Amino acid sequence: MQVTHSLRNVGTSNAVLWLLKLGTATILFDCPLVQLGELNAYELNEWADADIASVDIILLSNHGSFLALPWITENDKFKGVIYASDPAALFGKLRMEQFVRSLPKIRNNSDGSMRRCYPLRDVHSCLSKIQRVRCNEIIDLGHVSFTALSSGYALGSANWMITYHFQKILYLSTSCLIPNKHASALDFPPHLAADFVFTSNHPTLNSLSTSDAPNNFQRQAKIIYTHLARSLETGGAVAFLSKPFGSFFDLLELVEHVFASRGVTATVHVVSGAALEALKVCNVLGEWMNQERKDTVFQSKFPLGHGAMMESKRLFPHASMHTVFKESPQVIILDYADLDSDSFAAFFKWRNGGRCTYILTDSDSVDQIHAFHARSKSDNPFVYCPLDSRTSEPELAHMLQRIEPRLGVALSHPPSQFAFFNAIPLGRLCVLPPSQGGDDNVLKLPVDNERHAALISRSVAVKSEFVQIGNGIECAAVSGMLDLGYTSVLRNANVHEMRKHGSMHVRVFSVGVLQRVADAAVKQLKGVVENISPSGMVVNVDLGKIIFEQHRITFEAVDETILDDLWNWMLTVAEANSML
Repeated sequence: MQVTHSLRNVGTSNAVLWLLKLGTATILFDCPLVQLGELNAYELNEWADADIASVDIILLSNHGSFLALPWITENDKFKGVIYASDPAALFGKLRMEQFVRSLPKIRNNSDGSMRRCYPLRDVHSCLSKIQRVRCNEIIDLGHVSFTALSSGYALGSANWMITYHFQKILYLSTSCLIPNKHASALDFPPHLAADFVFTSNHPTLNSLSTSDAPNNFQRQAKIIYTHLARSLETGGAVAFLSKPFGSFFDLLELVEHVFASRGVTATVHVVSGAALEALKVCNVLGEWMNQERKDTVFQSKFPLGHGAMMESKRLFPHASMHTVFKESPQVIILDYADLDSDSFAAFFKWRNGGRCTYILTDSDSVDQIHAFHARSKSDNPFVYCPLDSRTSEPELAHMLQRIEPRLGVALSHPPSQFAFFNAIPLGRLCVLPPSQGGDDNVLKLPVDNERHAALISRSVAVKSEFVQIGNGIECAAVSGMLDLGYTSVLRNANVHEMRKHGSMHVRVFSVGVLQRVADAAVKQLKGVVENISPSGMVVNVDLGKIIFEQHRITFEAVDETILDDLWNWMLTVAEANSML
């Protein structure tokens, strides 16, 4: 049987969507939306029903990977499973709820038409389907397994290591190399095992700076420190524009550090519909924090600085911008995703006359927010100072050089300077731009097809007697069914139904699935084995006859309703054995 393994970038020029096919398993990495030139306007990469039905697994890397997810998971054709870390799912929930509240403008990338946003009920339905994974937890689905490795970017952000037989394939998502941030640092040793790496080098997922991100992050932090300290000393105010995720928690700790160093007891007001829940939940996500903060979780201390600020009533969340002005605050952190144009105009005129400095600390929406500030004709200064901790292209190239994947590297876009990647051996680096179907821009992965990992049952392993045959190699003679299936997943999209004259054929791709269904037919349906041959076996049951052949199960019955009963029974067996 010829098995193909391929990688495709099915996104757009602005959004990166990786689709990895390993045998019969198809894995989609992340479901982002990309913002267009207008504030709160997005482009959606439409998926055909057949493409949605082909996806077996979705792996989500961080809170920014969720916005397009409900359009896939709430489609009736989707039968796959979704995995994300607990923090990513929690912040992804807040991000999607905020997205719905903001009444976004969404354009289809295929024809430019506009479409409605999904409702909140789809958000909650989508979230209920996500299986949460822990840091470094191995999720084993048979011949395909994967592990969430901390990427260092934000709480719960992950790089995904996929193990397929004897190869390890690494998806390098948005990462950060800065130590001592609030999030768990990127753990490099597990990444070094990768045989093949694919990653995005698009500016929306990496730092815009061509310098190293740690130094750039520190420079921006010093600028923010200076503006904040000067404003506090002169009786002015500072208004930060930041979404309540990711670097938001580093910003809060920076503000607290300025207060402590200047002996200031000012309060901080956070204006966001999502901030209160985000501030509460993140203090219990110790597993995905750096080691120092992780230790404080078990010492009755707040691992992040804002916990103590809230307890001492120096940090106040607000659901609306209009309530905060009554407090005459000196420091505001505003979640601009909740604002419309009228709210922006009112905000930029607050404390007019140069008595307030506006600082944008996010790396997106720069042009749009700057335009709002210009139209408001505010006398207050506007400063763009991104706390951008994402890896830059030179850092990404250095990471790939350290990993040295022997089977190669795939980038989503041409590098700004190919010289950054000169250390990667010739022939091992390829650029895989977005592809809208067909066989163009599809990379056939050089996965080893000569060796396969076979699953051995416990009963066979216990009875095996090993004999040394030299050079430290031992072997044992066993008999049984060899499972060379490529996933242990059975679901409607992997099944071909055909009914004719009282029979139904179900095509399955794993011998292991056949064996488990046959065992269940004998035990649960009290089936009687009628015939066994090298090509298969026949089991008689009260409902009819079940014929097991290579890659196919046939149900025979005199009544169509009995065929439905047998089909539903097989799905129940599959679910009980984690094959759905």
